Amino acid sequence: MIPTYEGESEGNGCVKNEDNDNEFDYEQEDEAISEGGEGPVEDDYLRYGQWLQDTYIPTSSGSNNKHCTNATPAERLDTLENLTHYRFRNPELALQALRHGSVPNAPNQQALAYYGNLLRSEIHARWILEMNPCIPHSEFTKLHLDAISSENLELASCNSSVTGLLESGNLGPLGVSGKIRGACVCAVLAALQLDGGSGVAERWWKQVTTL
Repeated sequence: MIPTYEGESEGNGCVKNEDNDNEFDYEQEDEAISEGGEGPVEDDYLRYGQWLQDTYIPTSSGSNNKHCTNATPAERLDTLENLTHYRFRNPELALQALRHGSVPNAPNQQALAYYGNLLRSEIHARWILEMNPCIPHSEFTKLHLDAISSENLELASCNSSVTGLLESGNLGPLGVSGKIRGACVCAVLAALQLDGGSGVAERWWKQVTTL
């Protein structure tokens, strides 16, 4: 279920860390992934993301992009479904959410990222009002701005690990910037909303972000 890569010494941009003994067993995940399934507990979810980051690291001869560039579409999809605990009915939508605009002649994540950014704003606004429907406008505004800040979006990107699955062309000397990471996580949120509905999208967002 976890993508493996061959030819690590050939400078393909990604190498498996053979010193990592923390093998993560996700055999039980097959039964947990479903449209309404709960999936593993949050600690398992975060441990899996850390395992992914610790096991697959950029090579010194690879690109500046801090992600694996040689994964097949099937590997990207399989790993995304493990990370989100959701089986996509439309795999092409999931792959589109992981495709940067620098990839030519293919549907990319730009529109999905825009929609996902709107979705996360709506989700956080609703969470605040659900906790305190009588909250003063000034306090609501402050909490909402904090919740949708670039810092919280970066945290969601790190917690989700989905940026490691990004398909991209030439990103230039800066590689995967904070803006690109934020767009990727927003695009995945939008794909979950469109494919599985608001319950699926919000359940995943609760796992990767804070209010």
